[in-house]
Amino acid sequence: PLLLGWLLSFLYIADIAYWWADGSPSSRYLVATVPLLVVAVAGGIETIWLAGRWRPALSVAAWGAALWSLYAVFSYAMEPTLGYDLATDVRATGTAGRWWLYVGKVLRPDPGSAFPSLVLIDARSVALSLAWLAVAIGLGVVGWWIGRSIGGPTEPTRRLQPQRH
Repeated sequence: PLLLGWLLSFLYIADIAYWWADGSPSSRYLVATVPLLVVAVAGGIETIWLAGRWRPALSVAAWGAALWSLYAVFSYAMEPTLGYDLATDVRATGTAGRWWLYVGKVLRPDPGSAFPSLVLIDARSVALSLAWLAVAIGLGVVGWWIGRSIGGPTEPTRRLQPQRH
């Protein structure tokens, strides 16, 4: 039910004619989806807790993501104009937008160069999109493989069938 509610909300937002915020709905529309984020975080914490030998690596990755999020929130709070890139400005300058220019001053190499453009459709963006798709599929396969190797469900349970005595 939560996923269906979020999907319907997202589809409505995606249909708004003036919708443009670097390819995502503006934040005021997404407040209603915060409970889904809480569920995802809880699932991630549970996954790390049950990870066994992978726990240290997953903990480092989770803390890295949390620090990156903290940096992004702090940066937007100190420089609110980072989030206001119009598609025409991005297309005219050929840059990745204000946010990635800002991050590129702090981090080298520029992390924005690892992501495809949502505005400029060129060979580089298509190649990066395909690479990210391959990474997503690869992560799905690795997750499936790990699930099978630790004894996860591989076939439907038989408990649901009536017992005959």
